[in-house]
Amino acid sequence: MSKNNKYARPTTVIGKAKDSLREDGVKKTLQRGLRLIQRRDPTGIVGPLIRPIHNLRTGYFVNSGLSVQYSLPRMIENQYIEGDFCRCDVLIAAAALDGDDQTRALYREVSSKIWTLPTFEEIEDEQETGRRDDSVPVTYTGEVVDILECAIQVANDGQYLNATITDKEAPAPVTRETLRDTLSENTYKAVERHITEQLRDSGYLFQIVIWPSALEFEDEITEIVESKGIIRDKIDLHLEDELKSFMGEIYDTQESVVWDGIWKKHDIVSQYGSTVRVLFIELPDAQVREGTSHQMRYIKETARTELHTELDHGEISYTCILHSTDNFRHNLDTWNVIEKYDTQ
Repeated sequence: MSKNNKYARPTTVIGKAKDSLREDGVKKTLQRGLRLIQRRDPTGIVGPLIRPIHNLRTGYFVNSGLSVQYSLPRMIENQYIEGDFCRCDVLIAAAALDGDDQTRALYREVSSKIWTLPTFEEIEDEQETGRRDDSVPVTYTGEVVDILECAIQVANDGQYLNATITDKEAPAPVTRETLRDTLSENTYKAVERHITEQLRDSGYLFQIVIWPSALEFEDEITEIVESKGIIRDKIDLHLEDELKSFMGEIYDTQESVVWDGIWKKHDIVSQYGSTVRVLFIELPDAQVREGTSHQMRYIKETARTELHTELDHGEISYTCILHSTDNFRHNLDTWNVIEKYDTQ
């Protein structure tokens, strides 16, 4: 990597591997590595060992004990099975580790019914003795094996998680459906709220800000969003005379901004009021590549294309519909701004 450019991408195999682990997680890095091995195997001996993929579980190329590090949102992304987040237990335990007496009382009830959860006593011990920060055992595809260890790292608010690949299997999935089928309706709603908060605070939930000029099109925007993901929460920000400063801070989270265009947009959207609506979106497969979620790009461009003609402001109408986040880091930075202005 160039010493003169700290943002330059690595060029060596080892450098690329470290970068991929940090940005894309265990699963995608190993898949890339195995494809590289196949391409560079002139003998044809390697191919049969890595096809079919279940042979990996025997440890041909993924050595048990290999230490890796990847971001919290990438860890979450690895816990989806057929579109369902299957490690709700991790986020419930993390909420209990961080929570107040009411949260812990809720955890005591839930942990007695969901067998993969650490016991209430284990959670109390961690709170009393100080949380350790050990490596999280994961499978070769990045599935979490130890619920408590992972919950501790999530609760510690670390940007990156330390993990160790193991040949052990992940526990049975705990999805929202599992919780709905097991818990009372009121208990489920309380637990689901904690899960959403953990996903949001980790940077996993993408955000759409609907500008005042497009609030009347929320139903159409919702339909487009739900073709790709799930709206987990929404809030209204009544900004009054702070709309301009809010827009400034929102766009300041981006790497490149044409400020003249932003202020022209402000002059138009402010004609419709000062209330914005924020949607928090869970994407089971965000498809983040080169810093941009292809799913969110589809949502944003589709909504703008279909709705901008409803506004009579010329070409700039296209940008007066909504703003959306691009990637996991952008999610977290934008949430920090939104939280600052959410005074309700």
